[in-house]
Amino acid sequence: MLATRIFLVNWYLLQTKPNAYSAACEHLRRQGFNVFLPLITRTTKKNGKFLNANAPLFPGYLFMGTSIQPIPWKSINGTRGISTVVTLDGVYRPVSTHIIEGLQRRG
Repeated sequence: MLATRIFLVNWYLLQTKPNAYSAACEHLRRQGFNVFLPLITRTTKKNGKFLNANAPLFPGYLFMGTSIQPIPWKSINGTRGISTVVTLDGVYRPVSTHIIEGLQRRG
C-alpha cells in the first residue's frame, strides 16, 4: 500500500512594492513558493477605443502559499518586489483557505 502525504498549503498576504507585483511573483516562485495574484479585467477608453486589460484585484497585494515549516520570513521579506508580509499584531497569520478557494473559483 502506498502512503500518500497531504501537504497543507497555508496562504499569506504580502504587500508588494509599487508596480512590482510581476517581479515579486517571479522571485517568490524561484524560491519554491506558490503565488496567487487575483486579476480583474478593466475596461478603459483610449483614443475613442475601448481596451480591456488585466489588473490586480487587490492593487499592491498578492497571496503566497507554502507548506514549508518553518517559513523563512526573512527571505520572503527580502524578496525583490515585496514590501512586507502582512501581520496581525506582529504575528504571521495565514489567510483562511475558504477565502483563497473562493477567489480562485471566481477567476
